[in-house]
Amino acid sequence: FLVSDGVMSSFSSAGVQNWQLQTQAYWTQPAVLRVERHEDSLMAGEDLVSSIEMQIAPSLAGFKLHPHSHWEHILALGMHHGLIASQNGDILAEFRLPDAPTAPPVIADFDDDGYNDIIVQTRTSLAGLTLKPTKHRRPLSVIMGGLLVMLAAVILVHLAAASDLKASAIATLRRRKGRATD
Repeated sequence: FLVSDGVMSSFSSAGVQNWQLQTQAYWTQPAVLRVERHEDSLMAGEDLVSSIEMQIAPSLAGFKLHPHSHWEHILALGMHHGLIASQNGDILAEFRLPDAPTAPPVIADFDDDGYNDIIVQTRTSLAGLTLKPTKHRRPLSVIMGGLLVMLAAVILVHLAAASDLKASAIATLRRRKGRATD
């Protein structure tokens, strides 16, 4: 669920709350939107910046990033901001909208890269969002884990060599002390 103050919640089929988070995807109905006009189009006594009231289309939609994926994502659109969240309530991406949305988003693979994209119709434009997942996190964590294991091995070998060196030095000193007393 997404309510007008931007609170997004997930509930199980039994009605138990899974998670809840505060987002910037809020709205008011009717929305009071600023309209900036050129000086040439003003009538006598009109302001350069005025406002209008209009109905907007905040949205909450589930979608798959990849058409054949098993994982669902959540798209939330408010009056000025949008976000993409995981099923667990983790915010994966946040973005600012160029203007208030006036229709539900269209989700499809428009650039034929194998990942769904989002088109949002706003009061003054069409906004296209291309989604590309990052794949660098898993290899980077594997590399970092490998480096930590190698560092631990080097430290252990160094400590073992130092303790062997210390033991041989003590044995040499004992032998020398024994000869001095002979």
